[in-house]
Amino acid sequence: LHMAHVTGNVRLCGRFWSVGLVVLNRAVVGGRLRADGATLAWSIAAEPMDPPGETNRRGAAIEAISAVIRGGIDLGWQITSGTVDFTGTTTSYLADRPHRDWPADSYIGGFTYDRFEAVEWGGDAVWGADSRIAWLARMERYDPRAWEQLAAVLRTAGDRDGADTVLVAQRRQARRL
Repeated sequence: LHMAHVTGNVRLCGRFWSVGLVVLNRAVVGGRLRADGATLAWSIAAEPMDPPGETNRRGAAIEAISAVIRGGIDLGWQITSGTVDFTGTTTSYLADRPHRDWPADSYIGGFTYDRFEAVEWGGDAVWGADSRIAWLARMERYDPRAWEQLAAVLRTAGDRDGADTVLVAQRRQARRL
């Protein structure tokens, strides 16, 4: 769906299964991106592609670089190999399981969301400062934008103490590098 304009939802849910790269780069989705129950994996092709395709330098199972998902993002997927690249993506809300839905080598710099939502598919959504700090702290790539985004969302939701805690944790994380 590279540069696609979808007026409804994009559903990668239920028994959706992909080995390779799911591409949503620069796509505009008017509805939601649903991925609850999906299984995604990145694997290098056994044989060269004919004609040659783009290389997946980051080894992503899903790329949504600079995508706009207006209706929100519902995760709940299983990434068995590969990473997630949501660099520069914007959405209205994020419903996820922060400790399970994001591989540690994910790219989330510039990923913006307005709020967190409860998970509809029976998961264990957590949107407090402590669980989100743990989420960002386990990421292999430190990107200050991810921390600042989290602090802004918590502050907007009325959790000033949580936002301040995130910014203190961000400084500690930056010093570790």
